[in-house]
Amino acid sequence: MKQAIIELTAAVRELAAAIKEGKEENSPTPPIRRNPKKQTTTTTRARARFVKPTVDEVAAHVRAKGYTFDPVSFWNYYESNGWKVGRNTMKSWTSACVTWQRKEGKPQTAAPEEPSEADRFLMECMAKSQSGRKEAAR
Repeated sequence: MKQAIIELTAAVRELAAAIKEGKEENSPTPPIRRNPKKQTTTTTRARARFVKPTVDEVAAHVRAKGYTFDPVSFWNYYESNGWKVGRNTMKSWTSACVTWQRKEGKPQTAAPEEPSEADRFLMECMAKSQSGRKEAAR
């Protein structure tokens, strides 16, 4: 019995080796042959893996584009977040610079505007009328 198991194991190994090499014609699974005429062409590019920039690269990009935000703050922010945007890994740090510049340009609070000429005239008139009332009350 032991001899039969050894012979059967040897036969299975030979068959497996023959299948692997593609030499066995009666193998249960034929070797995979690729059809060279059916090669698929894709029009989409494979995106390169994200490589985080150095502080110097960010600073050079900010200077080249004329952005006004602090490149060190930008780098520190994304370094502390693992170069993620939300839960997703950042795809383009240069695009993130555009967003930072756009947010930098918007003031957090509305700055008071200079009054127009008409508004100044109205304020002067109101001031004169109030001062006239104060004198009349005396």
